[in-house]
Amino acid sequence: MDIFSKIIKLLKCKDGATGIEYGLIAAAIALAIIPAVQRIGTSTSTTMENVSVALAATGEQGSGCSNDNPCAPPDISGSD
Repeated sequence: MDIFSKIIKLLKCKDGATGIEYGLIAAAIALAIIPAVQRIGTSTSTTMENVSVALAATGEQGSGCSNDNPCAPPDISGSD
């Protein structure tokens, strides 16, 4: 088998073409998803910053719960 017939055989071979196509599709989907997720992250960060500023403006200090000072759960049994 000469080199010319090997090249022709290689060009006609379709093995692996499906894998390459799936890889290209996955890359295209990733290129579409990445900017969308970045926009959502920025929007969420902005929203949380706005909430933080609004809470600070009202003077609310929160519940005071932390790892050093855990809060007891509220009593929801209905008994006084």
